Amino acid sequence: MNKLVAFFLLILLCSFDKPKLVKTKLADNIYASIPSTFKKLSDEEALRKYYSYRIPVAVFTSEDEQADFTINYTGSKFSASDLEIMKDFYKSSLMSLYTNIEFSQELVKTVGDRKFIVFEFVSEVKAERNSINTQAPVKKYTWIQYTPHKEVLLVFTFSCPIFQKKDWQSAASQMMGSIKINKSKK
Repeated sequence: MNKLVAFFLLILLCSFDKPKLVKTKLADNIYASIPSTFKKLSDEEALRKYYSYRIPVAVFTSEDEQADFTINYTGSKFSASDLEIMKDFYKSSLMSLYTNIEFSQELVKTVGDRKFIVFEFVSEVKAERNSINTQAPVKKYTWIQYTPHKEVLLVFTFSCPIFQKKDWQSAASQMMGSIKINKSKK
Protein backbone atom coordinates (compact mmCIF):
# COMPACT_ATOMS: atom_id res chain seq x y z
CA MET A 1 0.00 0.00 0.00
CA ASN A 2 2.81 2.44 0.89
CA LYS A 3 4.47 1.85 -2.50
CA LEU A 4 1.21 2.69 -4.26
CA VAL A 5 0.81 5.94 -2.29
CA ALA A 6 4.44 6.87 -2.96
CA PHE A 7 3.94 6.17 -6.69
CA PHE A 8 0.90 8.49 -6.89
CA LEU A 9 2.71 11.19 -4.92
CA LEU A 10 5.61 10.97 -7.37
CA ILE A 11 3.22 11.34 -10.33
CA LEU A 12 1.54 14.30 -8.65
CA LEU A 13 4.87 16.02 -7.94
CA CYS A 14 6.13 15.45 -11.49
CA SER A 15 2.95 16.95 -12.96
CA PHE A 16 3.72 20.29 -11.28
CA ASP A 17 7.03 20.58 -13.14
CA LYS A 18 5.44 20.69 -16.58
CA PRO A 19 3.99 24.01 -17.67
CA LYS A 20 0.39 23.99 -18.88
CA LEU A 21 0.31 24.93 -22.55
CA VAL A 22 -2.57 26.90 -24.04
CA LYS A 23 -3.35 27.61 -27.68
CA THR A 24 -2.37 31.23 -28.31
CA LYS A 25 -2.69 33.54 -31.28
CA LEU A 26 0.85 34.72 -32.10
CA ALA A 27 -0.07 36.86 -35.11
CA ASP A 28 -2.73 36.94 -37.82
CA ASN A 29 -3.54 33.33 -38.71
CA ILE A 30 -0.55 32.01 -36.70
CA TYR A 31 -1.10 29.96 -33.54
CA ALA A 32 0.92 27.81 -31.14
CA SER A 33 0.47 26.31 -27.71
CA ILE A 34 2.64 28.16 -25.21
CA PRO A 35 2.87 28.08 -21.41
CA SER A 36 -0.12 29.77 -19.78
CA THR A 37 2.29 31.68 -17.53
CA PHE A 38 4.08 33.36 -20.46
CA LYS A 39 3.23 37.01 -20.97
CA LYS A 40 3.33 38.89 -24.25
CA LEU A 41 5.77 41.80 -24.34
CA SER A 42 4.76 45.15 -25.77
CA ASP A 43 6.61 46.39 -28.86
CA GLU A 44 8.70 48.68 -26.65
CA GLU A 45 9.63 45.85 -24.27
CA ALA A 46 10.43 43.55 -27.19
CA LEU A 47 12.65 46.17 -28.80
CA ARG A 48 14.55 46.72 -25.53
CA LYS A 49 15.09 42.98 -25.09
CA TYR A 50 15.83 42.23 -28.76
CA TYR A 51 17.58 45.32 -30.06
CA SER A 52 17.21 45.10 -33.82
CA TYR A 53 16.16 47.10 -36.81
CA ARG A 54 13.09 44.83 -37.03
CA ILE A 55 10.85 44.48 -33.98
CA PRO A 56 9.83 40.82 -33.58
CA VAL A 57 6.26 40.06 -34.62
CA ALA A 58 5.65 38.78 -31.08
CA VAL A 59 7.69 37.97 -27.97
CA PHE A 60 6.35 35.89 -25.10
CA THR A 61 8.42 35.51 -21.93
CA SER A 62 8.35 33.37 -18.80
CA GLU A 63 7.53 34.75 -15.37
CA ASP A 64 11.22 35.12 -14.55
CA GLU A 65 11.84 36.63 -18.03
CA GLN A 66 14.60 34.08 -18.69
CA ALA A 67 12.82 31.88 -21.27
CA ASP A 68 11.44 33.46 -24.45
CA PHE A 69 9.31 32.34 -27.37
CA THR A 70 9.47 34.68 -30.35
CA ILE A 71 8.12 34.89 -33.84
CA ASN A 72 9.81 37.00 -36.46
CA TYR A 73 10.43 37.00 -40.18
CA THR A 74 13.31 37.52 -42.54
CA GLY A 75 13.28 39.34 -45.82
CA SER A 76 14.54 36.17 -47.50
CA LYS A 77 12.33 34.87 -50.25
CA PHE A 78 12.51 31.10 -50.50
CA SER A 79 9.95 28.48 -51.35
CA ALA A 80 9.28 25.19 -49.59
CA SER A 81 11.27 23.41 -52.31
CA ASP A 82 14.40 25.33 -51.20
CA LEU A 83 14.33 24.11 -47.58
CA GLU A 84 17.39 21.83 -47.80
CA ILE A 85 19.49 24.64 -49.31
CA MET A 86 18.12 27.07 -46.73
CA LYS A 87 18.98 24.66 -43.91
CA ASP A 88 22.65 24.66 -44.85
CA PHE A 89 22.65 28.44 -45.28
CA TYR A 90 21.04 29.10 -41.87
CA LYS A 91 23.22 26.53 -40.11
CA SER A 92 26.29 28.32 -41.42
CA SER A 93 24.82 31.64 -40.32
CA LEU A 94 24.12 30.31 -36.80
CA MET A 95 27.64 28.91 -36.52
CA SER A 96 29.10 32.34 -37.24
CA LEU A 97 27.10 33.93 -34.40
CA TYR A 98 28.56 31.88 -31.54
CA THR A 99 31.96 30.96 -30.13
CA ASN A 100 30.79 27.34 -29.74
CA ILE A 101 27.62 25.62 -30.89
CA GLU A 102 26.48 22.03 -30.44
CA PHE A 103 23.50 20.93 -32.52
CA SER A 104 21.23 18.19 -31.21
CA GLN A 105 18.85 18.59 -34.18
CA GLU A 106 19.36 19.99 -37.67
CA LEU A 107 16.73 18.77 -40.09
CA VAL A 108 13.74 19.52 -42.27
CA LYS A 109 10.52 18.09 -40.86
CA THR A 110 6.78 18.39 -41.28
CA VAL A 111 4.71 19.96 -38.51
CA GLY A 112 1.02 19.68 -39.29
CA ASP A 113 0.75 20.37 -43.01
CA ARG A 114 3.88 22.51 -43.28
CA LYS A 115 7.60 21.85 -43.62
CA PHE A 116 10.04 23.53 -41.24
CA ILE A 117 13.79 23.78 -40.93
CA VAL A 118 14.55 22.78 -37.32
CA PHE A 119 17.66 23.58 -35.29
CA GLU A 120 18.00 22.65 -31.63
CA PHE A 121 21.30 23.56 -30.03
CA VAL A 122 23.35 24.76 -27.09
CA SER A 123 25.44 27.84 -27.82
CA GLU A 124 28.20 29.68 -26.06
CA VAL A 125 29.51 33.20 -26.54
CA LYS A 126 32.83 34.08 -24.93
CA ALA A 127 34.18 37.57 -24.38
CA GLU A 128 36.90 38.64 -26.80
CA ARG A 129 40.44 38.06 -25.54
CA ASN A 130 41.47 41.70 -25.48
CA SER A 131 38.07 42.92 -24.39
CA ILE A 132 37.41 44.95 -21.26
CA ASN A 133 34.42 42.67 -20.73
CA THR A 134 35.53 39.88 -18.36
CA GLN A 135 32.14 38.23 -17.92
CA ALA A 136 31.81 34.47 -17.97
CA PRO A 137 30.74 32.90 -21.27
CA VAL A 138 27.01 33.06 -21.97
CA LYS A 139 25.48 29.63 -22.63
CA LYS A 140 21.96 29.19 -24.00
CA TYR A 141 19.62 26.45 -25.08
CA THR A 142 17.76 27.33 -28.30
CA TRP A 143 15.21 25.74 -30.62
CA ILE A 144 14.60 27.55 -33.93
CA GLN A 145 12.19 26.68 -36.72
CA TYR A 146 11.99 28.40 -40.12
CA THR A 147 9.19 28.09 -42.66
CA PRO A 148 8.31 30.01 -45.82
CA HIS A 149 4.97 31.83 -45.67
CA LYS A 150 3.68 34.16 -48.35
CA GLU A 151 6.57 36.46 -49.28
CA VAL A 152 8.67 35.97 -46.11
CA LEU A 153 10.42 33.32 -44.07
CA LEU A 154 8.84 32.97 -40.61
CA VAL A 155 11.24 32.30 -37.72
CA PHE A 156 10.00 30.74 -34.47
CA THR A 157 12.54 30.73 -31.62
CA PHE A 158 12.54 29.38 -28.09
CA SER A 159 15.55 30.17 -25.89
CA CYS A 160 16.57 30.03 -22.26
CA PRO A 161 19.78 29.97 -20.19
CA ILE A 162 21.53 26.60 -20.30
CA PHE A 163 20.81 25.96 -16.60
CA GLN A 164 17.07 25.93 -17.44
CA LYS A 165 17.34 23.54 -20.40
CA LYS A 166 16.00 20.52 -18.49
CA ASP A 167 13.05 22.59 -17.27
CA TRP A 168 12.06 23.78 -20.74
CA GLN A 169 13.24 21.28 -23.38
CA SER A 170 10.08 19.18 -23.38
CA ALA A 171 7.84 22.26 -23.44
CA ALA A 172 9.91 23.76 -26.30
CA SER A 173 9.38 20.58 -28.33
CA GLN A 174 5.63 20.69 -27.66
CA MET A 175 5.43 24.41 -28.49
CA MET A 176 7.28 24.00 -31.77
CA GLY A 177 5.18 20.94 -32.63
CA SER A 178 1.97 22.90 -32.11
CA ILE A 179 2.64 25.73 -34.59
CA LYS A 180 -0.32 26.20 -36.91
CA ILE A 181 -0.48 28.67 -39.78
CA ASN A 182 -3.99 29.01 -41.19
CA LYS A 183 -4.54 30.00 -44.76
CA SER A 184 -5.63 33.62 -44.89
CA LYS A 185 -9.05 34.39 -46.28
CA LYS A 186 -9.24 37.12 -48.86
